[in-house]
Amino acid sequence: MKTIFLVIDDGFIAKNILATDVLPTLVSEKDLQIVIITDTKKVKDYAARFRSENVRVEGVDIRHHGRFERLWLKFLRNLVRTETIDIQMGGGPVSPKKGLLARFIIRTYQLLLNNPLGHALVRALDSILFMRARYTQLFETYQPDLVFAGNILSTADVRMLREAARRGVQTVGMLKGFDNPTSKGLIRFHPNRMIVNTERMKREVSSLHDYPTSSIFVAGVPQYDMYFQPDTTDRAAFFKMFGLDPNKKLILYLEPGLLLAPHGHDVWPLLDRFIEEDLMGKSVQVLMSLHPAYPVDESALGKLRHTLVHRFGVLTSSGVYKSAELTDDELQNLMRLTRYADLVIATASTMNIEASIFDKPIINIAFDGKRERPYDESVRQYYDYTHFKPIVDTGGVFLAHSPEELLRHMHELLENPARGSEGRRKIVADQCVFTDGGSGKRIVECILSCLPI
Repeated sequence: MKTIFLVIDDGFIAKNILATDVLPTLVSEKDLQIVIITDTKKVKDYAARFRSENVRVEGVDIRHHGRFERLWLKFLRNLVRTETIDIQMGGGPVSPKKGLLARFIIRTYQLLLNNPLGHALVRALDSILFMRARYTQLFETYQPDLVFAGNILSTADVRMLREAARRGVQTVGMLKGFDNPTSKGLIRFHPNRMIVNTERMKREVSSLHDYPTSSIFVAGVPQYDMYFQPDTTDRAAFFKMFGLDPNKKLILYLEPGLLLAPHGHDVWPLLDRFIEEDLMGKSVQVLMSLHPAYPVDESALGKLRHTLVHRFGVLTSSGVYKSAELTDDELQNLMRLTRYADLVIATASTMNIEASIFDKPIINIAFDGKRERPYDESVRQYYDYTHFKPIVDTGGVFLAHSPEELLRHMHELLENPARGSEGRRKIVADQCVFTDGGSGKRIVECILSCLPI
């Protein structure tokens, strides 16, 4: 019997790997044992949810970093220069503004080290600085034949991959999301095989992180597989589950939370007022889906009179490293809300892709609530990030730079939902690649092909 380690460092990786066809397809293989490596706090839950004769769940300290390693990660994050990193140096909702000295230091080491030779030297130094053997007992107990890391930029994944390489065990890594190659810093470890979602990510991993294209496998996005599969749920019955009126149009508003949009709660009363004053000229309702991991202004929620509010998922860790777990039913229900929505409103969210799959008109918030804020404090900058600009450039999403523009877009798109449809098809082609619902199975094919004979 062969053994595969699956390293799952947070709930969003679980959504990609454990809640898709990846895990069940692996479990169905004969003479194969799957060991899920996750945070110690989640062992009991995972053991119950993914119970099977050939599945084991083991816990490790996923989030532990020493002070020096945290500083090192900041250095790595700024090493690979992209439009995103340049923008964030000037400050933003998710990144403090860098002072002149910090900018000079970053620009200097980018100039010296942001090249294939420099990256190789940094990776070599990285392995020396953090070479201490980890997870020895796990490896000696299970003797794995392959280690699969679901989030290769995670410290826990890097540690596990390094230990595997030290022991001569095959390694396969995957990136968490479409922004990872351009916004999360240098990939610290090159596994034997790399799995990415799209051809765009393949080019970025190769050009920015020096990984050989011949070893990169494009699989599609497993979490979107369900979006391409038939669903026979009755719309009226589904709406009633959420207290929605099946006779009204649905606006799905995706609230990003205070971390990503510190003034996002100022948008909520606008939507409430639009409905109360019948400014959209339609019989509409708004359901606001709160980000599963990021907090919101709870006091502002209580003031809403015409907006239904729902939060999917359970927060499993807080602080700097936030993580949330969504059940299979919750993932399915979020998919159905997107399928049945007449309009989707977001703030630079990956949900732009999900909405595009269903060809739903999309508005993105590009203003900061009650007053205009400088670019280095504003959500406007998100739409210039390296990974998101191609989405905006398709014309498939409409940016609202003010409350007035938001209302105008809402009017126009509810009246003519086909506006932007061609752009949304481009988004799907670029950000999904495959539309057959088989990305999870492709990932398994790649993993199994790397198992030693």
